Amino acid sequence: MAHINTRHVLLAGVAAAVVLNACDWVVNNYVLADHWRHLGQTHNVDMFLMNGTSALVTFIGVDCALGFLLAWLYAAIRPRLGPGPTTAVIAAFVVYGVAAFQMATYGGWFIPWDLFIRS
Repeated sequence: MAHINTRHVLLAGVAAAVVLNACDWVVNNYVLADHWRHLGQTHNVDMFLMNGTSALVTFIGVDCALGFLLAWLYAAIRPRLGPGPTTAVIAAFVVYGVAAFQMATYGGWFIPWDLFIRS
């Protein structure tokens, strides 16, 4: 059984977290900003809370957790599937599926389905 290099997994997790945070920041602050604002207004959510520090910390924490999960999953399946982009894509789709399923639990009753699909 292959040994997982913890240092490399941590470095890859940090790199993945940075990329995920950057993508989320661009998508949520520029691409979907109007949709999130409309969602906050229709559900009577205080926009200061929606854009405040606690929301930022939550998004950063979730993206960091997903980044480390992605790096760990790649390291875990690499001995079985081999190194390379195919293994990385499989790991990415698994983590994306988990994140999409989590967000889909809010779909329909809090987040409209069109916003879920766009995000």
